Amino acid sequence: MNTISYDLFYKLKLGDFIPNKEDIETIEEWEFMNSIWHGECLGFSEWLYHNDEPNVRSISLDFSDLSNATINEIASSLNLEITKGMSKEEIVKTFGHPQNEVSYTSDRTTYEYIIGSAYKYYLSLTIDNEEGLDYLVLMNQPQTITDLEQKSLNQ
Repeated sequence: MNTISYDLFYKLKLGDFIPNKEDIETIEEWEFMNSIWHGECLGFSEWLYHNDEPNVRSISLDFSDLSNATINEIASSLNLEITKGMSKEEIVKTFGHPQNEVSYTSDRTTYEYIIGSAYKYYLSLTIDNEEGLDYLVLMNQPQTITDLEQKSLNQ
């Protein structure tokens, strides 16, 4: 799978895709995935930059906060073949079987992947049992990628 280059990933901003820029909030000292981040958000859609490593980035998309057109534009920019509401079967057809599955509540399951070779990313896709794909995380945090790779080897 051809993933977005890190140089292009670093340049993307939430404001590039949101028409009402005044709706975007700045966040500082945000705890996420065992790290402290800063960045910008619109609801639970977050574009984060690691405090200690400026080239470590994370993009989280809450599809309920975004229009279908915005989701499609962001997905295209990220080189991800995803759409709101995708089923587990469609995700497995696109990305293969996940390295890990996590379910924190009975109404949704998160599928975790490592994607890319030249540019490696952690990809998390959360599927609501009724609505399909409704949340995505894409990050290039090396420790998260290594942890999931190790978990996969130990299963």
